[in-house]
Order: sequence, then C-alpha cells, then structure tokens
Amino acid sequence: MLFAVAIASLLSFGSTIADIPAASTPAATSAPVEDPKVTAIAKGEFTALQQGKIDRSHYTQRMSAVLTDALVSQTGAQLAQLGALKSITLSATQRVQGDSVYVYALTCANGSLKMTLALDKDGLIDGMYFRPA
Repeated sequence: MLFAVAIASLLSFGSTIADIPAASTPAATSAPVEDPKVTAIAKGEFTALQQGKIDRSHYTQRMSAVLTDALVSQTGAQLAQLGALKSITLSATQRVQGDSVYVYALTCANGSLKMTLALDKDGLIDGMYFRPA
C-alpha cells in the first residue's frame, strides 16, 4: 500500500505542508490511458480542496486522518489562489505498492500545477501531491 501525503505549498512551491511518509513521484510506464472516472475523481477532489471541503468517504482511513480540517482549510486557501480549473490532462500512470498512481497536468485561471493522485484497490484516495508544472 502506498501512503503518501504531500500537499506542497502553492504560494512558494517550496515548502511542504504535510509529508507522511514521503514517496517519490512515479515515472511514467508507457503512454497513459485515461480513465474518465479517475479523471473525474481528480477534478472533483481538486475543486473540493479549493473550496476547503472534502468528502472523507472518498479517502482511505489513514489518509482521512492525516487530512485534518486545518490542513484542508490551509490547502484550500492556497489552491483557491490558482482560480478556476480550466483543463486537466493525464500525463502518467503507474502501479506503486498496490495503488494506482495518476499524474495530471492542471491548468487554472492563474497558474498551472501537477497533481499526483494515488488510489487504492477500492478506488479510495490513498495519496495526493501537488507540485509546480
């Protein structure tokens, strides 16, 4: 099981808000095949985080425990500064420790970033990471 939470500060793109335990972003294995359901999950969770509100039933128990209300609020405030999501494009996929890991390029009204999303075998979010595009 992959368990990583690293929501990088979008203000400085340098500081880490949470990192339990850190895992490297996986390299692409081949040309990614987009799953519209997974892309909808990524888009929905990004938008929910921008609003500072998440549905904890979408997360593994461990991931939900790490994402305190304060962390969600702080991350939401940072993501909100990017503005409305304009596009989301899958750039890589890989299996890591039993999780399916997806890397997306997100373009927003005020900036761009990469989002790494790890889903467990049940489709629950087991890790999430944002970094500069």
